[in-house]
Amino acid sequence: MSHLRLFLGISLPPDWRKSIQQWIESQPPINGLHWTPAANWHITQYFFGNIPPEMLENLKALLTLGLKDAEPFSLELDQFCLAPQASRPRMIWARFHRHPVFQSVVEQVHPLFLQIQPEHQMRHKPIPHITLARIKQPNELDQIQWPLVSPNSFPITELILFQSVQEEGRTHYKPLHSWILR
Repeated sequence: MSHLRLFLGISLPPDWRKSIQQWIESQPPINGLHWTPAANWHITQYFFGNIPPEMLENLKALLTLGLKDAEPFSLELDQFCLAPQASRPRMIWARFHRHPVFQSVVEQVHPLFLQIQPEHQMRHKPIPHITLARIKQPNELDQIQWPLVSPNSFPITELILFQSVQEEGRTHYKPLHSWILR
């Protein structure tokens, strides 16, 4: 059996999905821009990568232990932006301000995950964001109509273990387990 590609993530509330969809629909057609399907919008908190299926139950047990004291928190929208760098964009993000609880969960999960995958290294300090589009050719991006951003936040009360699944040439994210933050 092949490996499971997993990440710990945050699902978006329906009103956020609706607002983002309306913004995307208001954009002019832009060559070289591939919008992410709304069903795939999420915020990745910790990327595990490829895990042997036989390790899934161990991972869920470790996450249950590691997340037992995690508190609910809110994420506040920072901006819609070209990412990872405006000068060399590959994506469009809805980027959120960093939050100490978001980061503390990452810091709790990482050493637990090392018990399963000792060679795993975090590439960087995670930036809470939603990938809204992938950019194939960055030559018409000046047509994007960026929304005005006001303080806009939503509460995070649940973390979800997602599996990234490839089917018929498309990726979708399947929830495998969730933890309610108390």
